[in-house]
Order: sequence, then C-alpha cells, then structure tokens
Amino acid sequence: APASQHDRAAVEALAAQIGREHMSASLRRAISLAADAMRPTAQRLAIIGGLTRGAREVRAEIELLSPPTALLAMAALQDSALSASAKSLAARLHWRGKLAVSPVRTLTAAESARIAAGRVEFAMTCAACHQSNGAGVQSGAASLAGSAYVTGPPARLIRIVLQGKEGNMLMPPIGATISDERMASILSFIRREWGNTADPIDAAEVKEVRGATRGRQRAWTVEELARIR
Repeated sequence: APASQHDRAAVEALAAQIGREHMSASLRRAISLAADAMRPTAQRLAIIGGLTRGAREVRAEIELLSPPTALLAMAALQDSALSASAKSLAARLHWRGKLAVSPVRTLTAAESARIAAGRVEFAMTCAACHQSNGAGVQSGAASLAGSAYVTGPPARLIRIVLQGKEGNMLMPPIGATISDERMASILSFIRREWGNTADPIDAAEVKEVRGATRGRQRAWTVEELARIR
C-alpha cells in the first residue's frame, strides 16, 4: 500500500510500462489488482492511471478477446475518481461488441499549450487540497475527476473559483489572487485530466465572468449554481 507520493509514482510507472507493452494478459492482471476494493484507493488510481498513460503513449487501441468486466465494473462505481479513471482506460481498449463512444474533440495547439501550463499551475496552486490525482480529500476538498462542476458549463466553474462555493464540499474564493490567463490554464487542465473530456476554457471567458460578478462578496450556493447554464 503506497504511503507516500513517491510510492504512488512508482506504482504508476510500473503500470505505465504494462500499458506500453499492449499485452492483454498482463493488462487484465493489472486491472484485476486495481479492481480489488481491499486495496487503498490511491494505489488503485495509480495502477489505472499508469495503464492509461502507457497505452496513450503507444497511440493505438489494445485489442482484447473479451470485455474487461472488472474495468467496466469500476467505471460504474459511485467513486467519481475511480470511475472516471476506469472510463479513460476503457476508451483505449477495444473488444468485440464494444459500443461506439463519441470522439473527444481534438485540441488546438494553443489549447494544448494552455493545458500544459495548467498542469504546472495546478501542482502549485490546487494539488495541496485536491491532490495530484484529482481525488480530493473526503472531508475537505471535492474530487475533480468526473465532477459535474468541472465538466459542466464554464460560467459555473469560473464562478466557483472566483467567489467560492457553499455546501458539503466548500470551495474558498481564490479568484482575486489568480489572473484570467492562469485561471483559464488551470481550469482547462482539470477539464481534460483524469478522464474528463470537456472543452478547455480561455482567458476571455474568465474575464467576462469576472466582470459580470464583480462586487459579489459571498460564495455561491448549490441552488444558484444549478441555475447557471
């Protein structure tokens, strides 16, 4: 059981090598380890994340003789981080009878650069609470993987960062300390990481919402956010 970030990185690196090899037997064995509910969630996420990263680097679908039932069961879990990670890996696999999935829009060069910058900004600004794997902390920071707030309307997500959010999972207002460009890069990154497939956000969108909500001093309620489309 990984007790530190270094241990999780080692597990992910080993799993990534299995993903690169594209050997279905090894892949199924690794998936079965990740599907074991007795294992720590951090380890399960590291295994699936590593498999996905390795498979992505080869840039080809892995052919399976039968459906990866253990992975599909993980994709149906209530745990949003595990579910999103499992769905991301499943998108890299192919088996007979697999249902077609709508393709994710290809990023432009500028969007890819923005997301790369956002990865660095996220590590410095957000990872302390939301964790490097986006899983968050059960009693503190919300999971970003598969989150409807993250993948939903940009105007809603931008408001949460600007003025904060009330409710069970609080979000403090940090918009005053982050420029439009930095916020756009961070939000674009989280909308395309951990299995999320939403479109990136640009600085103009952040600037527009910042201007429209200027002067608001309190956090947004869940009910208010639900009305934003």
